[in-house]
Amino acid sequence: LHNLLLHQQGSKDEVRRSGGVPKMVALLQKPIPKFLAIVTDCLQNLAYKHAETKLVILASDGPRQLVRIVQSYDYEKLLWTTSRLLKVLSVCPQNKPAIIQAGCMQVLGQRLAHPSQRLIRSCLDCLRNLSDEATKEENVEDLLRHLIQLLGSSDMQVVACCVDILSNLTCNNQRNKMTVCRNMGIEALLRTLQQCATLFEIVESALCTLRHLTCRHPDVEASLNSVRLNYGIPLICSFVNFHSQPLPVIKAALGLLRNLGSNPANLAAFRDQAVVNNVCMYFIHSFQQVQQAQQAKADSPIIDGISSMDIVECSTATLHMLSKDALNRNVMRQMNIIPILVQLLYFEVEHIQLVASGTLSELSNEMEGVHMIEQCGAVPPLTELLHSKNESISNYAGITLHRMNVDKPVEYRKRLSVELTSSLLLDDGSAAWVQDTGPESCVLSDDFSDMLYRGAYDNAMSYDQMHVNSPAAVGVGWDPIDPGMMGQPYGTMPVGMGPVSQPVPPQHYPGQPPPTVNAWYDTDL
Repeated sequence: LHNLLLHQQGSKDEVRRSGGVPKMVALLQKPIPKFLAIVTDCLQNLAYKHAETKLVILASDGPRQLVRIVQSYDYEKLLWTTSRLLKVLSVCPQNKPAIIQAGCMQVLGQRLAHPSQRLIRSCLDCLRNLSDEATKEENVEDLLRHLIQLLGSSDMQVVACCVDILSNLTCNNQRNKMTVCRNMGIEALLRTLQQCATLFEIVESALCTLRHLTCRHPDVEASLNSVRLNYGIPLICSFVNFHSQPLPVIKAALGLLRNLGSNPANLAAFRDQAVVNNVCMYFIHSFQQVQQAQQAKADSPIIDGISSMDIVECSTATLHMLSKDALNRNVMRQMNIIPILVQLLYFEVEHIQLVASGTLSELSNEMEGVHMIEQCGAVPPLTELLHSKNESISNYAGITLHRMNVDKPVEYRKRLSVELTSSLLLDDGSAAWVQDTGPESCVLSDDFSDMLYRGAYDNAMSYDQMHVNSPAAVGVGWDPIDPGMMGQPYGTMPVGMGPVSQPVPPQHYPGQPPPTVNAWYDTDL
């Protein structure tokens, strides 16, 4: 049967019609390693790209039997054929949870120390397919340690698998984040970024993993410092050079910069790298694309799976953190981004309102910024946002308006004071904003989403085809821009941007694009 399945056309359909699949699954209980290797290879040939066979294997308790085989035997060929079958089954939505529940993540993790390279590759492919649904699995510490060690492999396909799995397993999982950080994971990821700087898929996943490791877990301060102390700041900043990277890499790098900017020592390092200039350029250019689409009554352009709205949102959040530094605020004023920030206040996406109002509140620390904000017509939208249900947005708006109030006539200050007091009474009666403590007193939400890797492979695909949002075969994705843009004096909008138009009613502004079929959302940013 094995030879026929390999060489005789039509044999697979005949075996399926004859009920051969459940019979073969029943044979998996035979304790004969060489025989089991033949049986699992038969099942792999029958299940490959055949959904019905995969469901029959599931109904026959195949996943549990296969995981038991990987755990119980040491015969390399059997381990390899079984892992190949598990890899084929792992792309099936019905089989995937059953395989994970059977303990496959932990069992395959134990095999990553095996001397057989083909076995390691097969195990990693399967683990990558499973990892997007295994983010809550426990007892994966050994697996994480093996993945960190394999980041030093000379096989780039092994490294690509490892960073993808690490990215998924560290998403919203504090224990896994701490395990990776405490086992030199940040250092290993930075080395990977340095060695694979031109391999965009690896870079994207490594940046996403670092982004996960630099927020919301007990060791986060140590993680933020570790990136800087291991010379990671210049390296990470290099991935936001304007027009030099694919958009998935840019988005991941912006999110990581945003997290790193919560550490004052990192802010100083960013200043030395002049990263704020490039972030402003992405912010301006992506907003230009959104504005052009809005004027044409079209959706925001999506390139490499990333929309211009994604870049607007991520770059604004990054600017919010960078604006805590006075020299960065000076650059932002010179690059004239305040008119765009004011327009973002009209967007119906709450998180965009949050980061835009937060950035404006930071820029209002100097009177020059206050005057520019007021001249851009920010008072009406900020006054409206005083009544936002989001407390942070309301606080940011109140702080900025309060600072605008300082040099105004008495009557104006009284009217604004009534508006602010009315807003606060509608909320909770507190008056924390009047202490002018700054946005640091507000709790910043971490809730904007990020499209992440999701594995879905059969074993005949190439690695370029495997990645859901592979930028490898696509250009960088930005439209050509006038060469004069990079040399524009700071104080004017870049060439082609033109004057920022007056705000339009909020309902005309685009909201978030609907999620794609292959997207799953990560809140680690």
